[in-house]
Amino acid sequence: MTNTKFNVILIAIGISLLIVLFNVFYLYRRNEASKINFNDKYIKDTVWKSDDVKLSFNGNNLTFIINDSEKINSSYTLDKRSGKFNLSDDEEFYLRSINEETIIVWYNRAEYNLEKEVIAR
Repeated sequence: MTNTKFNVILIAIGISLLIVLFNVFYLYRRNEASKINFNDKYIKDTVWKSDDVKLSFNGNNLTFIINDSEKINSSYTLDKRSGKFNLSDDEEFYLRSINEETIIVWYNRAEYNLEKEVIAR
């Protein structure tokens, strides 16, 4: 084997490893960008309503009412990665989606789509 053949083979291996390395970094960055992190700036001191459901956040207190029956009234912390509200009681209450105008929450095997309460002035 001559030195030229050896160099060509090593260059080909190096280029293929470089292509694989770029592909791995691309997949890693795309995976990191797709992770969901919930932003809690929209839920601070707001009230969300639908026809029969009301959800309100006052400071660190969460109140969830269905058909005029209070289901949750406790302090909370939000796990921004999973969307789970860690409540002082052992209820399972999750944030599924949130934006400036709507919120979707999960409670007791049901999803509730609520809109921000707008008070006319």
